[in-house]
Amino acid sequence: AVPSADPVSQTTEWRLELSAQDAANLVPGQQAHVRFVQNQGAVAPRLWIPQTAVVRRGELTGVYLWSGKGFSLRAIRAGATAGADGVEVLTGLRAGDQIALDPVRAAQSNAVPATSSK
Repeated sequence: AVPSADPVSQTTEWRLELSAQDAANLVPGQQAHVRFVQNQGAVAPRLWIPQTAVVRRGELTGVYLWSGKGFSLRAIRAGATAGADGVEVLTGLRAGDQIALDPVRAAQSNAVPATSSK
């Protein structure tokens, strides 16, 4: 049978092999959220910034970018969040851009620039 999505529930069943440690607290039929990461050969390195550097104002997501004379708010498109690793930046910054780690201080033009890439 060809795998397909259920047209009513709009779901697809997947069967995954889990380690004993990962499966210790699971029960049959339990639902889980899974993230699949696709690796396609030579992929550009991903850009991560600390979560504390990200400004969210309504629908705007951005960072304060150092321009040599001061900080200005730059819109970014954020991707995945990875806890202590921070937030992935999909668009709006390049490796080497300097961002403020403290957006409040940057808004007051008192922040010290920091490098955005790890």
